[in-house]
This record gives sequence, structure tokens and C-alpha cells, in this order.
Amino acid sequence: MSSATRRVGLRGRLLALVLVPTLVAAILAGSAAAEKRRAAEVASAVHVEVRGLLELVDVRTAMMSARIPVEVEVRSEALGLDPAAVLSLLDLDGQRFDDLAEVQAKIRSMPERIQPFEPEELDRLRQEIRRGASPEVIDRFTQLEELTDETWADELAVVQRQTETLGHSELGDLLRELDRSARATSAMASTVTGLADYWFADMAGAQRVDTARVQLGIATDRFDRLTNSLAKSPDLAVAGAAVALREAKTSGLFQVAIDDAIAGRPAAPFVDDLDLGLLADTFTDSFDLVGPSLDLMDGRAAALDAAVAAYADDASQMAWITFLGSLLMMAVLVGLSLVVAASFERPLRRLIAGTRRVGSGDLHLEPLPVSGPIEISSATLAFNDVVENLRMLEGKLDALADTEFDDPRLDVELPGELGQALARSVEVLSSSIQDRAALQARLAHQATHDTLTGIPNRAGGLAALEGALARSRRQRTTLGLAFLDLDGFKAANDTYGHQVGDAVLCEVADRLRKHARSGDSYARLGGDEFIVIAENIGTPADALTFARRIASVVAEPIASGDYLVEIGVSIGIGLAPSGRESLLHLLAHADRAAYRAKRARTGVELYDELLDGAHGDLLAVMDPVTPTAVGSDEVDIRS
Repeated sequence: MSSATRRVGLRGRLLALVLVPTLVAAILAGSAAAEKRRAAEVASAVHVEVRGLLELVDVRTAMMSARIPVEVEVRSEALGLDPAAVLSLLDLDGQRFDDLAEVQAKIRSMPERIQPFEPEELDRLRQEIRRGASPEVIDRFTQLEELTDETWADELAVVQRQTETLGHSELGDLLRELDRSARATSAMASTVTGLADYWFADMAGAQRVDTARVQLGIATDRFDRLTNSLAKSPDLAVAGAAVALREAKTSGLFQVAIDDAIAGRPAAPFVDDLDLGLLADTFTDSFDLVGPSLDLMDGRAAALDAAVAAYADDASQMAWITFLGSLLMMAVLVGLSLVVAASFERPLRRLIAGTRRVGSGDLHLEPLPVSGPIEISSATLAFNDVVENLRMLEGKLDALADTEFDDPRLDVELPGELGQALARSVEVLSSSIQDRAALQARLAHQATHDTLTGIPNRAGGLAALEGALARSRRQRTTLGLAFLDLDGFKAANDTYGHQVGDAVLCEVADRLRKHARSGDSYARLGGDEFIVIAENIGTPADALTFARRIASVVAEPIASGDYLVEIGVSIGIGLAPSGRESLLHLLAHADRAAYRAKRARTGVELYDELLDGAHGDLLAVMDPVTPTAVGSDEVDIRS
């Protein structure tokens, strides 16, 4: 076969198929008809599921309506107000707390698969409401609403999976808008209850106030984002409803109350005496937003239901049209040209095999040879380009997953909007990760460092001591722990004031920072107690020399403003040869030695076992000439 013949275009080869294409035409037409029929069946199934979504919308709406008067009654009683008067002021006195029979009837008529909870739960809820509205009743409403939301989410996922099999973009858009409107409605309800929780959180303390404010901020932000997304809908009715809902929220008292709450400003109805009228107007403003939110969600569900029903009818009709068309084609076409098909077989097999490998996640394949008709050759070239771009994308994703933002693979630009979007993602992720790392570092520092002196606190000091003991055990060196107890600090604090006392503590910490040995650690345990961790301290005599030097430095007078403060220090030393002591034992030894130093007014003492064995006066067991006592030439620091 000549080169010119091999390069004949696809159109020329298809002309050869008119002789024997009947079989292929019949198979393709039958398959297409069957596919349309399956699509019609799937659409019918989606129609049934969407009806279930509509029923769940009705249940959620009725539950929300029944909850509002109960919520108002509970909040009124918390303020010492007459619930009947507040309900009348909010125009809610006509609602019945126990009118949940309609919801119960709806649930009983639903298939058991999508029933959010047992209908009998509403009987128990009615009984609780009759006994009187309470926070427990509100919690029960919340539990049933959460069950309804979970069932809604599950049913929505089923509809989404079925809709995806249809490949119908309009249905997908409607489903996404339904999801956004449902989440916006839930966010609006959470914002209403969140504002109430914040207003009444003062009764539970500052921590409850902060929690309520954060939850309110999350709910209103979620609502704003979802309504902004719906406002961009190509459906003008949806966009208009979302814009109107957003404007209604931002222009009323409800938004003012939200802004005050998030900013931590006092709530307007509670600034002076309770302004019941402003309180009622604010809640009425919030209640007016719930209805439009529910209407938007209900409208999207109804639109999806209508679209699915229309699609099911169209697909069923198209199945019949396709079947009849196949019969007509079989009368025209006569067979399949095996020779022409054979000329396609090898390059197509390579292309199909490569596509399957890529589909299974294997991107490490050699470029496919470019051969066959021009159209298949072009398809092969395009396939090779796609694989190369996917490999580049895989490299970028690996770098992003490893947070390696200086990886050269991220500098390679991908063509089109995908490359631009990925570049923006790298910038956002890098900033987010760096901010999170900085926040974690600040929190870690605050957890382990003293806010006054800036040196490690008890937690940080104990962690450093634990690490030093581990190193001492591995290196078989002696670890020394000096326990410092300031003498005369309380008197200075009482005499000169807490500001001077704080300055004394900061100066002591600064002196430890400057005069501790290189590699030593130090911390403030609390009050006027400090520790110095001396690794590889050597002999007991070395430890005493080290402690005396620290005592001499700490005991120097401290200037604070117009005062010159003189304090002393009592230091107890505990030793852990080869790190054999536990953290608690070593800390206790140093503490006991410091106690003996303070009692004996010797300044520095080295722990010995007599401190553990004596039950009488510690001074009775001291031997001033033993190696554990400080000699007469030591610095005497007294308060």
C-alpha cells in the first residue's frame, strides 16, 4: 500500500463503509435506543427521589415554624418576661406549640428509607411542649432538625449520583442551586438561633459568650457566601430572590445586631434597661428572613422536579425515535467494511490501551506512535499532549501535597485556565500554611513561656528538664538542677508595690538568661521560684560553685524607678548522675535542698539523703563541714 493510500483521510475511508454497515448501524442504533431508555428510567427514578426531597423540605419548614414560638417562650422566661406578652408582641400568639400533627402525617406517608425519624418522636415532643417550654425542648427540636438535615443530605447525594449518570448539565446546575439554597436556609436558621444564644450567653459566663459569638460569625458568613453564590445564578428568578434576601438581611435591625455581636459591642436592646420593643423588632426582622429562604429552597426543589420529569419524557421519546431511526438505517446501509476497519484497528487499540492506562492512574507511558488516518493521528498527538500535561499536573500536585512551594515543578506553566487556577491555588495555599505555622508557633510559645518574664514557664521548664534527663542518661553525664527561691521578695513586693515586684522578677529572669552557662536551661515555676538546669555539671563541688555564682549574680541590688531593691536567694541543688533520677524526684530533691538553705540561711545547699530520712527539724541534721553545706566563704544573701 502506497504512502498516499495510507494517508487517505477519515472521510474517504468512511465512504467505503456504505457497502456493508448494516450490522454496525443496527448495533449502534439499538445501543443508543437502549441507552436512552435507561436514561428515561434513571430520570424517572430521580423524579421519585426529588419528590422525597420536597417532602423533606416540607418537614424541615414545619419543624422550624413550630420551633420559633417555643424558642421565644424559653428566651422570655430567661429574661423574666411574660412569655404570652412577648409572643403577642411578635405576633406569634396564634401558633400552637403542639400542632405537629401535619408533620407527623407527612413522615408517615413517606417511604421508610427517607423518614428522618420515627413519627412517634413527635408525640413525645408534643408531650414535652405541653409540660412547658424549656431549653431541653429546644435541644430536642435541634436533634430532630439535625436528623432531618442528615436525611436530606443523604437523599441529595443519591439524587446527585443519579443525575451525574444522565450527563445533563441543566439538572446538575439545578441540583447545585438546590443544595446551596438548602444550606443557606440552614445557615439563616442557625444565624437566628445563634443571635439568641449570644444575647442570652451572659448568663453562662464569658467563655459561653465567646463561643456563641464565634458560632454566630460562622453561620452568618456561611449564609452570606451561599446567597452571594445564588445571586450569580443564570436563572434571573433565583438571582433576584437571592439579591432580595441578601438586601433584606443587610438593611435591617437583624444585621445591626449581628454586627454588634461579632464586634463584641453591647447588644442594643440591653444597653440600658431592657428595650423589649427593639428586642421584638430585631427578632421579627430575623423571622421575616426565614420565610424567603424557605421559599427559595422550595422553588429550587420544584424546578428540579419539573426539569427531571421533562427530561424523563424527552428521553423516553428519544428512545423510540432512535429505535425507529435504526430500522430506517438498516434499510439503507448494507454492512461493515472489515478491510477499512482493519486499517483503524492497530492505532485505535494503542489509543484505547493508552487511554485505559491513563484512566487507571498510570501516567508513566511512552508517547504513542503517530500512525493511521489523519484524524486518528491528530487524536494520538492530542492524547500524547494530554498525558504530558497530566504528568506536569501530577508533579505540581505532589509538590503542593508536600508543601514544597519552591519546587521547580511549580514554575512550569500549564496552558489555559487550569494553569492560571493552579498558580492562584499555590499562592493561597502558601500564604495559608505560613499563617498557620506562625499561629502555631505563637500558641506553642505562649503555652510554654511565662507572660511576665518571657522565659519558659513551669510547663516549658519541666519539658526542658525531661529532655535534659534523657540526654544525661544517653551520654552518662551528671545533670544538675538548681531550685531558686527568692528571699525577701514578698517584703519588697508589699513595700514597693506589685509593679516593682514584677520588675524584680523580670530582672532576675534576665540575669539568669545572661549568666547561665551556654547550653543551660532556666524557667520560672511560679511566684518567686525559678530553676536552672545545668547539663554535664561535673562533681558536687562544681555544682556548688555554679550555684554560688548564680546566687551572687541574683543577689546584686535591683534598680526599679526610684527604688534600689535588695533581695536574697536560697538555692537548692539536686544531682542526677547519668540521669538516673526521675523528673519528680530530682525536682523534689532540689526543692528540699532550697528549703534547707532558706531555713539555715546558708544561701546554697546540695541535696543529700538525710533530707529524706529525717522527720524532725531539718536544721538538726545539717553538718556545716560536710560537702553538702556551703562554707563560710560563700555569699550570704538574706531578705
